[in-house]
Amino acid sequence: TCDLGSLVSGGSTQVTVTVGVPAGAVAGTVYTNTVEVSSTTPDPDSSNNSATETTTVGAASADVSVSKSDSPDPVTPGGSVVYTVDVANAGPSDAAGVVVTDTLPAGVSFVSAPGCSETGGVVTCDLGSLVSGGSTQVTVTVGVPAGAVAGTVYTNTVEVSSTTPDPDS
Repeated sequence: TCDLGSLVSGGSTQVTVTVGVPAGAVAGTVYTNTVEVSSTTPDPDSSNNSATETTTVGAASADVSVSKSDSPDPVTPGGSVVYTVDVANAGPSDAAGVVVTDTLPAGVSFVSAPGCSETGGVVTCDLGSLVSGGSTQVTVTVGVPAGAVAGTVYTNTVEVSSTTPDPDS
């Protein structure tokens, strides 16, 4: 209830009410809001004293992204390279079931990736949920062969996915 006081003939005012949609709201749910206005002064046309607006809940979506850097670069033969993988969620929804998949370059050996698993040169990191606007980091360490030839280029590919739809995946 809002007491707006007096309103001059021909005048208007605006009231803004902001509500939140429950996190568990299902896409397609329709919320209906009705507002009514009244006055102690008699109103010759009461047919325009209420208005209704409906809002439909859309599908959740999360814009997850990934970037990567390596260090050192260049690496010496027999040395280790640490790949730093940055994962972010630009929203608007929280991202569920976030998984990073890092396919290691041929010829390197897996050393470590805390919180992740490695099978056949593919590192998999199950990150769970990532809040809208949130980010996290994964590190993957690999060994370079002692016999690596100077100038050899190792190309490492990483991907991120989520069970929450990503509009630009």
